[in-house]
Amino acid sequence: MLRSTTLLLVLVLMLPQLHAQHTDTLLLHFALDDHQLDRDAEQRLKDWCDAIPDGSIEGLHINGHSDIRGNAAYNEQLSLRRARSVQQSLIDHLGRSVPMQVHHQGGYAPRSAARSEADHAMDRRVEVVAYLLPPPVADAVVADLDTRALLEQLHRHSQVKPLMPLLDLPREFHTVNANKDIVIHTSDGTTVRIAANSLCDAQGRPVQGEVEISYRGFHEAYGIIASGIPMHIAVDGTTEHFETAGMYELYASQNDQALGLVNGATIALERPAGPALEEDFTGWRLNEATGAWENGGTLQQAPANSNALRESGTEATRIYWRRLLDIRSRTMPDSLLFEARRRSDEYCGTERCPEQLNDPNAKTRKRAASRMADHSLQVVGHKGIHDPDRVVFEVVMPDRRVFPEWNRMPTKPVWEYTGPEPRKVFKRLYGRRHHYQDIDLVMQPGDTHGVLRLKENGEWLELPVSTAWNRDTPTRAARWDRALVSYHKGLAKRRNEFDGMVQRVQRAYDREQDGAVKDSWNQAKRRMLKQERSLDLQAWVSYADSFPLPRGERTAAATQNAFATIRTTFSLEGFGIYNIDRIMKMSNREELFVKALDEEGGTFEWAVGYAVLSGERSVITYWPNGRNDKGTPMLVSPGRMKSLFLVDAEGRIMQMDSEPLNKRRPNTVELRGRLLGAPRDLEELRAQVEP
Repeated sequence: MLRSTTLLLVLVLMLPQLHAQHTDTLLLHFALDDHQLDRDAEQRLKDWCDAIPDGSIEGLHINGHSDIRGNAAYNEQLSLRRARSVQQSLIDHLGRSVPMQVHHQGGYAPRSAARSEADHAMDRRVEVVAYLLPPPVADAVVADLDTRALLEQLHRHSQVKPLMPLLDLPREFHTVNANKDIVIHTSDGTTVRIAANSLCDAQGRPVQGEVEISYRGFHEAYGIIASGIPMHIAVDGTTEHFETAGMYELYASQNDQALGLVNGATIALERPAGPALEEDFTGWRLNEATGAWENGGTLQQAPANSNALRESGTEATRIYWRRLLDIRSRTMPDSLLFEARRRSDEYCGTERCPEQLNDPNAKTRKRAASRMADHSLQVVGHKGIHDPDRVVFEVVMPDRRVFPEWNRMPTKPVWEYTGPEPRKVFKRLYGRRHHYQDIDLVMQPGDTHGVLRLKENGEWLELPVSTAWNRDTPTRAARWDRALVSYHKGLAKRRNEFDGMVQRVQRAYDREQDGAVKDSWNQAKRRMLKQERSLDLQAWVSYADSFPLPRGERTAAATQNAFATIRTTFSLEGFGIYNIDRIMKMSNREELFVKALDEEGGTFEWAVGYAVLSGERSVITYWPNGRNDKGTPMLVSPGRMKSLFLVDAEGRIMQMDSEPLNKRRPNTVELRGRLLGAPRDLEELRAQVEP
């Protein structure tokens, strides 16, 4: 009885995913670097909500996007803020009882390969898909439960069971005609193409008429975890883990029967234009019988604008193409603003960190940090105080011009550490061998305690501190408070000046790019033939487009620019789950023995575990093999462990404190956890589990 009740509950939880073939879509656009709906967009959203019949919404899928310019990490956060803004407006109009799933893709799914300002404006969007119940189904939900369950079974992998059914990515159902060429545009920007008459039944006979095709695209770690799709593979007797560049699930059915492809037919997944994939990414297919990954699918990459490079032409057209390619090949300025750079793990101060800071070799990281002389801050003990029970220190700043707001503070402020680590541990964790690239002070006038923040290898470390040594007399306390006021003003001034500079450079770049064609045309005029001078700009562009640029006159920069945007086609030989993967390259990998404790300090007997690393689209899977008195061996990457889930045999999910895995330690560590709540969507899950 318990088993039947559980199945019924899971089926009810999955109902919003089973009737997704009836949808209504709303597209909302945003201003540059803005996440708030303007008045017109808010009115469009309200009118859209009012037009949907009460009680007909099974669920909403909200997907935020940005344009491709700027830093990828900042764009992902901006797209999330846009999606959250739309979610709140939908809650205001529809109420909280409507299930909503929030996703964000940054600039990874542009609507066009073109790069005009109009195209960028179209990319700054949030897509809302409402999954609707048609009236006949809405009146017979319970009676139709068996049919729904069968439909779900037909469109899922037999070896995959969702770890978190409520957060499992919903399937997009599309009703298409099998006798015609099938073209499906999905919500994540992927286009699915299947040639006419390519679908067949279990006996290999071609099918005709309407069929249902379901699609899901997985592009981030937490969605993969919720789905239960494995991300590991056996290699030479060891278990390795995948880093994904995109995972896809496609199934087809007709009249409650699963469909396949006729011999020789393929499915083409055309991904949104973007950077080229590295050569070690290949296609994989999840075996329906074993649940193991095997080679499957073929990748093809080609320039999104294959006509960008030319082969020959008149003197005027050569001048035109050289000038145009020169402008187009210029590096886009970094448009990330001051606060976003400070938050990003890719920046040291306001500049991008050198790649060597992430090198697994500690000596290489130290040399890279020390070469950044202007940003290489260090923590040293204050020589005027010798107290073994207290940690009193200074921050050595080689060049205060890099951090001008600190010129407004006393020359050598003295800080007393008030955190939990003893003196020796503090020295090892934060002392002279550490080089920091940014500094921030969280403290207001009148405060005797605050937080001194130091950025090392892209991560902010927060040191609780006391300023009693700087406020030991009323006069010095007043002077310190005045300095704090001045510090905050100086920081605000630095932020405003920096943001103004970034925006000016970006506007200049945009003006140059927008006027590239006209500027190149004007350059070519001085060498035009008589018949060429009679052409206006539009006619000239069409004329020049028919003349190539000699191969010998291509510049390396122009070549790189023309091929910077790639279209990737993933050809599949059948329906199922496919992945574009490579074996994950873990930097600084170690194996530790981990003891898992629950909130009361008792041992948590887990059956499977999942870890997510910072900056990785991958999931590490653990099993309690080899568990003993020392704990369970786990593969970790210190400094990169973002979150860790452990699941017991009853399906309870424990979220463990992953921070101890990021610090230097003996090879045995105890982790405490807490039972995970019931998040409404993946973003709420991420907020719960990330430290």
